[in-house]
Amino acid sequence: MAAVYPTLQPSFVVVTL
Repeated sequence: MAAVYPTLQPSFVVVTL
């Protein structure tokens, strides 16, 4: 599974579980 978490900065973090 992969989840995309929006951050406070104009970018995003992709986490693979």
